[in-house]
Amino acid sequence: MTQKFYYKLLDDKVEHLVFTTPSHEKIDYLFNRTDSTLSISGGYGCAIFCWGSNRNTLQDIADYSKSLGYFISKARGGDNLWDYDYDILEEELDDYLGLSDTSEDDYSLSREQRQKLKGNLIENWRGKYGYQIDSYLEDKLIDFDPDWWEALPEGKDISDCVISYARGLQMWLEQTSKTTTKEKNH
Repeated sequence: MTQKFYYKLLDDKVEHLVFTTPSHEKIDYLFNRTDSTLSISGGYGCAIFCWGSNRNTLQDIADYSKSLGYFISKARGGDNLWDYDYDILEEELDDYLGLSDTSEDDYSLSREQRQKLKGNLIENWRGKYGYQIDSYLEDKLIDFDPDWWEALPEGKDISDCVISYARGLQMWLEQTSKTTTKEKNH
């Protein structure tokens, strides 16, 4: 069995797409053209995405979903939008704290102090809840970066759920394009 799509336009305002995977998982997309809001529900959870235009169609949104970074930036709420991972956090902290750099000239703290700061940050990281930062840790962060709250790594990556949402839209767009091309050729 291959993936199946069911599409319907309601009152020229709302587009409804149902995507069923070969393993019978279902994703429902409900796109309101008047306010460019995409509501997604199904076996992967639910999410709301918003675009600031009344000129979009679901095909436009499917095209936008090719850029996962742009697509996730339009999320306004949902289940399982992000995955939080210590490995990602460690890599991001290495970059943020300059532990990958060989030069020591650009940093106000020594490599040893930055390594200790990294350890403290990892100990106080609570995944999607962020960091539990006490005054000592805050002082150390300020010593390293006075604007630390703007750039402190979050250890997150786009979840498989969002990737599945986007992939479903892209597969529908591909199928729609093939159908349109066949119709033009006949």
